[in-house]
Amino acid sequence: MKHRPRVGGDKEYVLASSDSEGSNKRHYAVHVHNCRLTFVLRRESAATDIQYPSEYRWKLDQSCDRQWHRYTFNVQYPQIDLFVDTKLQDSSRISNDWPLPSPSLPDTLTVGAVWDGASESYSGFFKGYLAGMSILPGHVESQEVITCMFACKEGLSIMMGALPLEVVHLNPEGTELSLEGTLKKGFSEVLKKVSYYNSRRFPTPGSRDLTIETTAVCDNEEIAIPTINTFIVLPQVSLPRIRVSGDVSIAHTMEEFHHGVKPFETVVITDGDIEDADTPDGEEELFDDSRLEHLDACQVTMARALKTGESLKLPADIIKKYSADVIKTDEELIITGLDTVANYQAILQKIVYSNKAVGNLPSKKLTIRCSELNERFVSNPFEVELSLVHKKAASNQDKSGIHQPKNFQVKSQMASGKHNVAKVSNRSSSPAMTLVLVVCVGFFMFMLIVGVFRVYTTRKVNKALDDKQDMDWDDGPLNITVNPMDGPMEPTPEDSSDDDYDDDCSEMSSSSEEEIPVCVEYKGSPLEWDDSNLKF
Repeated sequence: MKHRPRVGGDKEYVLASSDSEGSNKRHYAVHVHNCRLTFVLRRESAATDIQYPSEYRWKLDQSCDRQWHRYTFNVQYPQIDLFVDTKLQDSSRISNDWPLPSPSLPDTLTVGAVWDGASESYSGFFKGYLAGMSILPGHVESQEVITCMFACKEGLSIMMGALPLEVVHLNPEGTELSLEGTLKKGFSEVLKKVSYYNSRRFPTPGSRDLTIETTAVCDNEEIAIPTINTFIVLPQVSLPRIRVSGDVSIAHTMEEFHHGVKPFETVVITDGDIEDADTPDGEEELFDDSRLEHLDACQVTMARALKTGESLKLPADIIKKYSADVIKTDEELIITGLDTVANYQAILQKIVYSNKAVGNLPSKKLTIRCSELNERFVSNPFEVELSLVHKKAASNQDKSGIHQPKNFQVKSQMASGKHNVAKVSNRSSSPAMTLVLVVCVGFFMFMLIVGVFRVYTTRKVNKALDDKQDMDWDDGPLNITVNPMDGPMEPTPEDSSDDDYDDDCSEMSSSSEEEIPVCVEYKGSPLEWDDSNLKF
């Protein structure tokens, strides 16, 4: 809160809860008046006439110095503690008041003013600046947490020791340090005691500007000293790598979907090999503090919104066990809160998806993303697909021993005097693989039979051709040589057989075409065969 000085006038309400209608009673409120900060808390209806503490007042210079300050109220009725810039303030002045009358009316919460239910209008407007307001019903923070919330993760500090300083002032943010004192020696020795700190686990790399302004007075005369502008360089550090892995395809029967399945039962979150932002050229990673230890959120999104009969939920006992904050819609399930990686992994493994619809269930795709430091570091998107496997097909595959090669594991053990024991497990299998194998085997048998038949037919034809060639005449040219010195002879009575011969030739020429006889008619002296040119 940042507020200007103001004397008199009306109360300026920072926060107020008042009746919605009928009256102007305040249930609880915080207001500023004449540099006094007041916290009002009225007891609700009580069957007694005893007054209770209701107003707590603090006289604070910070409430009207035009500077930003952080105010924290820890309410443990009747004790109320006020912390200003993480420092506990002295006891306040307390005023008593009667409890609120019964019955209580509905209240209206207003920031920067108060709602008057009787006149149905606002009043008591706050004139100043407000930022970062939060209300935690039923919960208070320890002083260590309050200090951690306020203290900047980086800033300036000084080691006091025995320095000759009269005034040392460090603003609450740790960004301005003022030193005053009378020094006979160089003031540089004092500056050597000033240090810069950065307690962030993953500090943002880059430069931090630093300005030194000095004023010196000697013999009541001010000496001008030039302003020094410098900077502090923070190197690039190793960043955490969040990796989510596990089974990406899971099949279940319809009965299992009706009872509910755990789609992320095999999910593992590790400090994996995710590609980070490139390190600038010339800059080296000085140290490695990137071990993944905590997460602050994990989100499960669905490709299709949940329909009637579908549900994606986290069991109530798991929510209570890990104190998880769960936000659920028809399209996503968000788990928030700072916790260890192991606890987030255990929570994701217990998420249950169920589908009570009847008929052919379509496949369902779920995607996980986990983050750290308010999504400064985000994991890889890990997608799981849920599909339906029919019970009959699953039983047939179990009997035949045929499974999909995906997610296929074989574990065997050897023991002396015992047979080998093999365990085969597979989360999903498809009947298409069986059909493909049957078709392949049938085609191979068909081709084998065709090949054998062709070989047998070829051999039979070749054998028949060989037998036919053994019985055929050689139709090649027949050479006959006639001696020209022998003249023609006169026919004799013995030649009367020529007619018979001609008849024989005519009869032979009409015989089968497979046997072609050669008939030679000669007159006169007998012809001699020249065997030298006769080829068989």
